[in-house]
Amino acid sequence: MKRLQELLVLRDEDIKLIEDRINNIQSQKIIVQETKDIAKIKTIIIVVIGVFLGGAVFYFILLPKIPNRPSTVVPTPVNLCAKDPYILNDRISLGEEILSKQQDTNPDKEAGVKAFLEGNCQLAIDKFNLSRQTNPTDPETLIYLNNAKARQQAEHVKIAVSVPIGTNPNVAKEMLRGIAQAQDEVNKSGGINGKALEVAIANDNNDPSEAVQLASRFVKDASILAVVGHNFSNASISAAPVYQKGGLVMISPTSYAQNLTSIGNYIFRTAPSVKSIADNVSNYAIKIAGKTNFLICVDYQGMDNQSFNSEFVKAIKAAGGQINSTECDISARDFNPSAVTG
Repeated sequence: MKRLQELLVLRDEDIKLIEDRINNIQSQKIIVQETKDIAKIKTIIIVVIGVFLGGAVFYFILLPKIPNRPSTVVPTPVNLCAKDPYILNDRISLGEEILSKQQDTNPDKEAGVKAFLEGNCQLAIDKFNLSRQTNPTDPETLIYLNNAKARQQAEHVKIAVSVPIGTNPNVAKEMLRGIAQAQDEVNKSGGINGKALEVAIANDNNDPSEAVQLASRFVKDASILAVVGHNFSNASISAAPVYQKGGLVMISPTSYAQNLTSIGNYIFRTAPSVKSIADNVSNYAIKIAGKTNFLICVDYQGMDNQSFNSEFVKAIKAAGGQINSTECDISARDFNPSAVTG
């Protein structure tokens, strides 16, 4: 009876009713009728078991032998990875689009960014590796390759780098090469506290207003721990207050403006001070090259140029040299180097 209960999926109270009915049989007629009922139940059970057995034989023995049958193998899922809410053409990329289109584009790299955009990190890794075989010196591809690998991990840490890809691609590429090398070395050595480093690349075009816009976006992204940039001092000085207010570390590798680091305790630079450069150049010019009269041409639109000019003039005068009073502004539209005389 217990086996019957299991086969017919009956409750205990249902089985008890059946048992009571069998135990209280009073007449032969009822006994005969109950016997017939039991026979019917047995028949049903036999049929059910037969169906199960027949289905099992067909599925496991006969079905594999049927030619041209549809495959029952579940396809291996695509190697998906973590995705950000990407916005294409927003001057920021983790690997979903190519920013340095002027110089470093090939079919494998294009296929890699497409795979990254779709969340297929393994395919992106394969394509970026192939792209590096074609162009091994492209830092953008190396950064995207490491980003795809980082995204396959449960946890990773992220920084951003802002460079002038649109207006000065050569400078941008040199800055990215340093970032790519550092990221590659960090990740190959186990990451930061076991977490791989991911780098978001941004193009600020060395434009102060664009730098401010990007800085605002970086500050709002709580996953970004620090920003490397910007290249041009004007862009760095414009964006620095945004980083300072938002409590996001900014490290400029190429900005020389004297007043940059005075903006706040979240603002840093790795370039040497213009005073030390001015002291060394003036010392060489006067004591080694034997020059005493100097005409200085300056880009007065660049804050770092202004800083250097100020420090260089002080250093030349302190060393006993003289400064020619002729004004030479290389940022002027009518600037003609051939017409400059001292």
